[in-house]
Amino acid sequence: MKLWLKVFIAVFLLVSISLSVTTLTVVSQNRTVAIENEINSNLRFQDKLLEEIVFEVKSKKQEAPLQLLSDSEVADIIKEKLIQNSSKGQAFAVLSNNDIVYSTVDGFNFEDADYGKAVIQSQNDKTLLTSAVAVKLEGAEYSFWFEYDLTPLYNGWEQSLYKLQVINYSITFVVALIILLLTYYFLSPLSNINSALNEIAKGKIDLRIKEKGSGELRTLSKNINTTVDALEKRTNQLQLLSYGRKQFIDNFSHEMKTPLTSIIGFSNLLLNLNDIPEEKRIEYAKVIEKEAERLKTLSEKLLQLTTAEHISLDLQELKVGEIFGEVSVAIKPLLETKELKLSVSCDDTFLCIDKELFVSLLYNLIDNAVKASDVGGSIYLDCTSANGSKTVTVTDEGIGMSEEEISKVTEPFYMADKARSRKNNGAGLGLTLCAEIAKQHGANLQINSEKGKGTSVSVIWREEQK
Repeated sequence: MKLWLKVFIAVFLLVSISLSVTTLTVVSQNRTVAIENEINSNLRFQDKLLEEIVFEVKSKKQEAPLQLLSDSEVADIIKEKLIQNSSKGQAFAVLSNNDIVYSTVDGFNFEDADYGKAVIQSQNDKTLLTSAVAVKLEGAEYSFWFEYDLTPLYNGWEQSLYKLQVINYSITFVVALIILLLTYYFLSPLSNINSALNEIAKGKIDLRIKEKGSGELRTLSKNINTTVDALEKRTNQLQLLSYGRKQFIDNFSHEMKTPLTSIIGFSNLLLNLNDIPEEKRIEYAKVIEKEAERLKTLSEKLLQLTTAEHISLDLQELKVGEIFGEVSVAIKPLLETKELKLSVSCDDTFLCIDKELFVSLLYNLIDNAVKASDVGGSIYLDCTSANGSKTVTVTDEGIGMSEEEISKVTEPFYMADKARSRKNNGAGLGLTLCAEIAKQHGANLQINSEKGKGTSVSVIWREEQK
């Protein structure tokens, strides 16, 4: 059931019940008061009437004070007074010694009468007020029966109640209709919110809800928009991640395919050709060895990259200069391939690091620098501490990179110069692995480069990152 319909029904019932209870209470109280007033009025009337009869009898007796008035004379006085004071809705009966002196009513019963009290009773679709009074006149006892018709009063109450109920239902309907229109107006933004949410659920996460309506609805719209913003951001991140994984797999497949094709092709030549010259055989074997080395490097890089996020770091407080010395010795054969010079500069800096991962990071940075450098160039390995930061930097004087290449160089399998990288058995995973190792150590990888002027890669530990 729609909310606006629920509101309409609830308001209709509440207003209807409230008005009905109020009306019944008020009318009931008014009815009680009206009946009491009518009873008191009739009792006063009959008291006055009896006083007049008694007074008239006494006045008549003054004409002959020494003798009693006859029964017929008293009866005439009673009849005269009753006739003079009779009105619509009233009836009288008078008895003396069980004889009817005067009567305008049928069905009166003095035997069951409660003298001195007024009684309301129903009789033949009528509501009657009756009372009986005994009065002594001239030595004789007279019983007066008074009957008043209250039917118009009761019927009037029922008619008034019916009219009030009609008015109540009319007012209730009008009020409920007004509430319905106001509810529909105030809740219309909620309908828009619901429609927007349905569209968002169908995938339109770029849709935003207009923040209008009451304060609560504006807050709701704002919160929903904030949630959808976060959802859109997360969705875009997942899409980028999905695209990156697809690109990773595509590049990985491509990188694996090329050396495998070469290995299989040259292996077939060596197996199927019996009269291969020695020079060709050696050439083919070197190609196979070179491509196998490339596959080995690729697998090692992938293994390191895969385990970097899950490895448990063996952190130690180590002197960076001593690690630089070890790396310089280990990297010497690689430098000699291009007659490169490695210049090392380091102060007394200590770092809390995993030695094996840190050495791997330095080796990869220097290896990239060697691949980017020309024969006879120089590579610089530095470590400095300043302003609460500690920085390890590898700098070369090689081919350099553009800003676009710098933004992509940490992506898996990305190669700024694919021909040069493949020639040097590059897999495009070195800087990706370096960035991950730096992240695991709470450091940042920062790359500065310019085409033709070399590249500087820095790993920076800031005081607040420790």
